[in-house]
Amino acid sequence: MSDIFHCIQRQIRTSFGTGPICVHVENIRDCTIKQHPDYSKFRESAIAAGNRSHPESRSPLWESMVAMGRIYDSGGHDTWRMIILDCLSPVLRSRSWRISRELDADRADIQSDMVEVALEVWHATRSGVPAHRIRGAMIKEAVSRAYKRVGANGRETARDSMDTFASPQNSPRATAFLRPSSVGTSGSQNPHAAEIIRGEQVGAMLQALEQIGLARAHHAEIRSGIKRSTALSHPNLARAGLPGAHHYYRLSDLLPAHIGIRPAAEVLGIAETAALRMVRDGSFPCPVTRMGRSYRVPVKAFMAALGIPDAPFHPDDVENGAERATSVAGGIDIAEVPQGLDCPDF
Repeated sequence: MSDIFHCIQRQIRTSFGTGPICVHVENIRDCTIKQHPDYSKFRESAIAAGNRSHPESRSPLWESMVAMGRIYDSGGHDTWRMIILDCLSPVLRSRSWRISRELDADRADIQSDMVEVALEVWHATRSGVPAHRIRGAMIKEAVSRAYKRVGANGRETARDSMDTFASPQNSPRATAFLRPSSVGTSGSQNPHAAEIIRGEQVGAMLQALEQIGLARAHHAEIRSGIKRSTALSHPNLARAGLPGAHHYYRLSDLLPAHIGIRPAAEVLGIAETAALRMVRDGSFPCPVTRMGRSYRVPVKAFMAALGIPDAPFHPDDVENGAERATSVAGGIDIAEVPQGLDCPDF
């Protein structure tokens, strides 16, 4: 007999088919571990790992599953959140049968309540809760609330016990990496001028970091068509309909997809041991996945957590900004450059 848990499982199996699934990084091509199971085998491993672990013990597989769920949530996708529910379904389904028999209640209603409550816990534990506690919290609250609702013959949503999970902590801010102010354009009201300023500021920053060569190589691949734009859906792009309209890209395109804990700790201005402690107690600024014995920090999620903009810019502006920075560093007075050859006056 089909139930809500079967529906969730069918949805996930349809999404993944018979292909491999990676719990280490978003893009399986970026993973250094080359052997990945299909979804059926992955699900079996996740269920077994969850059943073996005590609510307060650590399961590397479930920690990475929770991290992937948070990463996908931030991008507006529920895929990994549904995977987690699917991997909890054997426990929740067996408990729903027991509650239905003991209290003579409709099993379908109980299961719907369980899914609803499990998702409430998922969202309530978004920050300040260690990843290894979330599986147990979702199961415990879903079962407990199902008993309460059936016992009270009502469907009202109680939130009293959620306080134990919602314990926000102050996450540290970046003291290094890329300063948000270095690529901000809050002072400009014209979106076209803001775009030019943003690109030139990025170019000046890359020139100062001696990384403009990396950017120029990336620009050449974009202009030749080897690489495609990642930012064309952004509104108010200045070169829409003009030559080079398809050349936009984002700062994250120049960065690795993931970094280790040590460079992430350097970005935060803290010791590596402190960063590891934050990962374990759930206070690290962004989700962190496991790859073998090491942790991997997704760069886009890290940038977002630190308030670092990832707005699109154009290669022409980046290169103009780098040349402008070089001229200033070389002692050339930009004001003496003939009109028409200078960068836009902003």
